[in-house]
Amino acid sequence: MNDIVTCQVLNEADKESITLCAEWSNDHVTIYILKMDTLPLIGEMSMAQLKDFAENFPVTFDEYIEETRNMLAGKDTDVSFFLIDDMFKWSKRLWTRGKIMVHPVSKIETISDILHRLINNFNDTGKMLEELKQENDKLKSVQQKLNDQLQTMISLKNSIEKDLYAKFLLLLNSKKRKIKELQEESKEQSNVNSAYNAPTDESEGSEEDTSKSTGSPRKRIKNKVVSTASTSKMTGTFGTLLNNENANTPHKEIEEINEKPIDKVEQKANIRSQLTLLENDSEEDMFS
Repeated sequence: MNDIVTCQVLNEADKESITLCAEWSNDHVTIYILKMDTLPLIGEMSMAQLKDFAENFPVTFDEYIEETRNMLAGKDTDVSFFLIDDMFKWSKRLWTRGKIMVHPVSKIETISDILHRLINNFNDTGKMLEELKQENDKLKSVQQKLNDQLQTMISLKNSIEKDLYAKFLLLLNSKKRKIKELQEESKEQSNVNSAYNAPTDESEGSEEDTSKSTGSPRKRIKNKVVSTASTSKMTGTFGTLLNNENANTPHKEIEEINEKPIDKVEQKANIRSQLTLLENDSEEDMFS
């Protein structure tokens, strides 16, 4: 079946509207032109003639055929059409893209055949438009359902995200609290260890006091020798006093005092004075 396209264009020669119909076959293209108050015009152009035109442009033959189809179908708005006497041509800007000789159709059979083709093409186009309209309505219905589902999914997604964010915040805050507790526990443990390892002021002070009280080792030895000598002198002096019969010793006086029945308080005072006297004599003998 031949491909028939129809469009309405403006004749640039007289600025009147014409109906253009192009019937494409494998070896030629037939042009039908309908104009008010005139007979229909018809023209034919073979593929060889189209190929000659194609050689004038930097395109392939197939590209030129496709471009000519679009022009004669009214799809290219940059194309201008001219119908002058028996010549019909179409141009794009300054270049003539094609031209064909046309002549009036006087036979009623030819006119009837043209009308029949046009009516069939119109009916086919109407059916195609109806099918496309029905398909478009179905697509619109499907689109509406998909939009509704999409909105439902978006609402569900937002709800899930909100719940997840809430749970995440709870978990994050819990982790932060746990980390803070561990940091404080670690800090306390470090302070405890530092307290155990560091020397205290009291121990240092006691060591200093001990060092001051005892002095140097040489001084401690000297004090020990002096103490020992004093003790020996005191012991010797006390023995000498005990052995001296004629001497009036504290020991003898103590015995005499014990024999006398005197008051206990007075007795204690006498003993204390005698011991004091004995200590003073011992010190004098030691340092003399």
